[in-house]
Amino acid sequence: VQTPIIISKKAQTTKSDEGALSEIKIVLDVKNNSKKTVKNVTIKDLVPGIANVEKSLELGTLRPKEVKHTKQGTKVIWHLTELEVHEHRVISYKVKAKLNIVGTFSLPRAIVKFSKKGKKKGKAYSNIFKLES
Repeated sequence: VQTPIIISKKAQTTKSDEGALSEIKIVLDVKNNSKKTVKNVTIKDLVPGIANVEKSLELGTLRPKEVKHTKQGTKVIWHLTELEVHEHRVISYKVKAKLNIVGTFSLPRAIVKFSKKGKKKGKAYSNIFKLES
């Protein structure tokens, strides 16, 4: 059984003068692939502790519902009341590294939770994205 929501994670980097990673733009593609509207969609993404989420907002992007600091890192949470049939949403945000990152930097999976028929809940996971400097 395939999940009705597909999520994928991409990232673009801005390198500092020394060739290390400093600023990363993370893009989440959320798409409803089913023939029905999906309700109560919550998207959670975890940013590792070595980076801070920037509060800048670009036009056309969805503003996060909340940004929580935890032991694992910073959780960024968005909430959509519904996702229409074959609707495609692009969520982007920027992350700034506290230190210059040299080598591989791994971004963990993003999770999408949504309501199914009745009181059932569904989940979908994105890919793990690795950046190399």
